[in-house]
Parts: sequence; structure tokens; C-alpha cells
Amino acid sequence: MPILSLQNHGTLAALRKNGIPKASNFLASNGFLICICITGILLRLAVYIHNRPFWTDEAQLALNIRTRSMLDLLGHLDYCQAAPPGFLLLEKSLVMGFGESELVLRFLPLLAGICALTMFTIFARQVLKARAAALSSLLFASSEALIRYSTEFKQYSVDVLFALLIWQAVLPTFSGARRSANFAILTLLAIIAPWFSFSSIIVLAAVLGIGTAVSLSEKQRTATLNWVSIWGLFGSSLSFVYYLSLSAISGGPCKDALMDQRAVPPHDLTAIGWFSNKVFDAMQFPGGFAPLGTGVALLCLIIGFWQLRQRRPLLVTAICLPIAMTVLGAWFSIYPFFGRFLLFLVPVILLLVAEGAQWLHLQVRGKAVWISACIVTLLLWPRLDFVHWKGDVPLFRQTEVRSALKYIQQERKAGDQIYVYYGAYFPAMYYCRAAGIAAHELIIGTPGYWWNSNLRTTLLSAWAKTHLAPEKPDAEVFESYRRGDFSPQWSVFESDVKRLSGRGRVWILFSLTDWLGSDEEKVFLYFLDQHGTWLETKKLSGASVYLYDFPVKHVLDKHQRRGQGEHKDADIK
Repeated sequence: MPILSLQNHGTLAALRKNGIPKASNFLASNGFLICICITGILLRLAVYIHNRPFWTDEAQLALNIRTRSMLDLLGHLDYCQAAPPGFLLLEKSLVMGFGESELVLRFLPLLAGICALTMFTIFARQVLKARAAALSSLLFASSEALIRYSTEFKQYSVDVLFALLIWQAVLPTFSGARRSANFAILTLLAIIAPWFSFSSIIVLAAVLGIGTAVSLSEKQRTATLNWVSIWGLFGSSLSFVYYLSLSAISGGPCKDALMDQRAVPPHDLTAIGWFSNKVFDAMQFPGGFAPLGTGVALLCLIIGFWQLRQRRPLLVTAICLPIAMTVLGAWFSIYPFFGRFLLFLVPVILLLVAEGAQWLHLQVRGKAVWISACIVTLLLWPRLDFVHWKGDVPLFRQTEVRSALKYIQQERKAGDQIYVYYGAYFPAMYYCRAAGIAAHELIIGTPGYWWNSNLRTTLLSAWAKTHLAPEKPDAEVFESYRRGDFSPQWSVFESDVKRLSGRGRVWILFSLTDWLGSDEEKVFLYFLDQHGTWLETKKLSGASVYLYDFPVKHVLDKHQRRGQGEHKDADIK
């Protein structure tokens, strides 16, 4: 037995000597990074091919693309939408060439998301040690926020791509190398990036500022001239973008819609608490960490910043300065500090978290390996949702107005009318054409509370066109929502339902009915049962359809239960 044991030991030693890699070595290899990258691309393609319907913001931007010419897209957009001019012009070109399907409109964000994943994998391998690069790439590839906006008709995945392109361009320069090719690439990005990504303006300003300051401090005349020339080209490009697009959204209702209490801190001492909460919120979305793991992720981020700064001080300053600039932008009501607007900072967060997790692992290696396992599990926990995701199950929140309108068109009879709840207005306006329903056939519901007055005005205008004797709700109705008093709005809803009397069969379409903690669909159903007769129901993901009959003269038994004769009392909260 001792001889056999020695022989086995010698065999294992020989295997290791001959270079047979262990599983842990594979995790630190370039092959593993390639596997992660391919997996992330497949996840994005799977969600893209699933082709979930547009939600409200996507439909609003798509309506602008549909109804406006290329020239009209340069300026103020309808429905409080804002997007870089280059992004809009490319999307319009795709629509003109290939149609306006969801897959066409989402192709550019998908392409940007795939390129960003590839770029991040390369960038992480150059900046971090092998295992930290693998962890950060895994976090990036499986990030729900990054996958969502890579498959959504918005510009935020383009923001991530341009941030990574800029950081990659200055990586050699901030690592001690002086390459003219990198200055040329950065110059090109300084000209192009503002046209496709508003957040790239922050990233470019940070990078150019640091580069200029370093060259001045080191008295490098040629480098200083290069940085100053890039500043000039960047400023010229930014001036054009500001004139064409940013000036239209820097004030008025669009700015009011973005710069609300979610995005702008109070200007007093309570701002400290506000920012603290927003940091935790940002780590969860778009950072992608579970509430239970947010504290661990923040600890890793702080450690990672400290460790990486010792090795690459200029680069860490360049990638972290945009975070501080975004905070200042929120303080001065220039840039919103919440949610999807911070997506371009996710690469920085994941790099620092992975670096910190690697450092913690090295401190406990060989002593308490289970601690490292727990840390990695907490960081990856939200990503495990993709393990059981299937193409027929909606991974992200859906508003199936598309299928609802198709169902109505298939089932409706001559003379049937369609009533659209105000929350479903924009998706309904976009999808009615594909369903074979004319826009003027839709009866728009009375607008309730909306995030800003501009959208409410749009809805009120559409609502007024569908009623013979419109009675516009006064401002008190909308202000009551802010106070948490829903009764004034409910009375307006009842008046709207009464106006359906005498219209015969009416299809009622609901979506996004739980705006402020009150499920308005239940409120409507209560009034619909009082004034009409229920005929059928179709439930969909994020949407529902009801068919009611409103004869000219009808007597409705208040104790009639829809479909089964049971008494129904609406549960109004």
C-alpha cells in the first residue's frame, strides 16, 4: 500500500509537471473568458428572438420614428422622449430599409450590447488579474439590466459600448505608453460619441480632463497639444449635438419629467441620506446585485477601488471620475441619478467588485474557502434566474397590448367598439396598425395621474377626440393622486364608463393599471359591472381584455357575477 500510494503520488506529480491543467486553472484561462462571452451573446440573442412586445417608453420612441422624417428627428421629440441624434437617424434608416418591426428597431441596441460584452471581456483581461477578470466578465455577461437594454428599443446599451470604447482607447496612454494611434482613436471617438450617446459626454470630459492635467503637470508639450486639440474637436461636436437635440430637452416638460424626486437630491443636509439610498439602489439596479448581497458588493467595490488604484492610479481615476461627475450632475439638475441612466457605469462597478472579491479570496485562501464561495454566490445570486429561464416565459415585465389588439380584431363583430385604458394608450397607438385597427377607432380612457403634465396633456387631447361632450378633469383630480386620495379620479372614471352607455358591445383593454398602489383595473371593473353586462375576458401577460355590452336600454342585476351569476364586489384598495 505505501508503494502504491507513492506511485499514485508520483503519477499525480508527473501529470502536473506535464502541464495537465486543474479546473481552477481553467477558470483563469482565456478559454473560460471566451466561453463566458459566447454564453452572454447567446443569452442576448435568446431574449432578442423571444421578441417581447414594446412597453410604454419603447412605444413612445417608436411612434416618433414612425411619424417623423429624418430632419424632424433632430430636435424636440413627442411624448417626453429623448435620444441622441445619431442613434435616431440610424434607427430611421433601418426602418426605411427593413420595416418597423420590434426586431428591426431593437437590432442596433442588440449589436451594441454584443460589442460591449466583447469589449468588456477584453478590457477586463487587460486591467484585472485572471480570476478577477473571469468573475467580472461573468457578472457582465449575465447582468439582467445589460441583457434587458441590449434587447430593448432604447439607447442605453449604446451608452455602455461608447464608455468602454473610450476607456479602451486611453488604456495604453494611462498605463505609460504614448501611442499616436490611441490619440487618433480617441479623437475619432470625441467627434462621434456625443452623436450616439449622451452619457459619453461625461466619460469623455473625465478622460480628457485627466489626460490634459497629467500632460501639463509633466510638462509634456506635444501631449498637451494633442489633448487640447481633442478638446477642441470634442467641443465642436458637442456644440452641434446641443443645438440639434440637447437644447430641446435641457428645459421644459421633458426635463421636468426626468428631473423629479427620483433623480435629483434635495438641496439640504438630507441629500446625504438621499445619495446613500441611491447608491444601494444603483447597486441593485442597474448593478444587478440582490438586496442581500448589496452590502457585500459595496465592500468588494471599496476594496477593489483601493487595490486597483495602487496598480493603475490614472486609469482608475479615469473610470471612476464619471461617477462623481454624475453625482454633481444630479445635484445641479443636469443629469438624472437613477436606474437606466446609470447603465454606462455598470462596467466600472463590476470591475471594482471583482477586484475586491479577488483580494478577499486571497486573504482567506487555504483557511476558510467557504467564505470565498459565499461571497461569489451572493454576487452571482440574481444571475441564477437565467438558469431556469425559457423562451416562452417572460423574463422581463411585459405589456402584451400587441396580442390583446390582435385578439380583439379576431373576435370583434361589426359595430364593436374598443375602449383603451389610458395606461395602454401609447402601446395601443403603436400596435393598432399591425392589428388592422385604425387609430380613430380607439376610444381613449380618461387620463389619470401620469408622471408629468406633458404626457397628461397628450392623453387629454386624445381622450377629447373620442367623446362628443368631453368634460376635462380639472387639476384637483390629478393633484389628489399626489396626496394619496384616489376618490376624485374614481368619480371621473365612473363618468367615463357612463359615456359608454348606448354604444353596444365594447372591448375594454387594460395595461399598466397599478400606478400608485391602487389597482385601477378593479376600480373600472366595479363601475363597468354597474353600467354594463360582462360577456367575456382574455388575460394576457401585463394586459387584459374584457367584452361588455352597453345597450341603449338595459337593466343590470347588481348581484350578477361575470360568467357564473355570482355576486362580485371589487376589491378597491
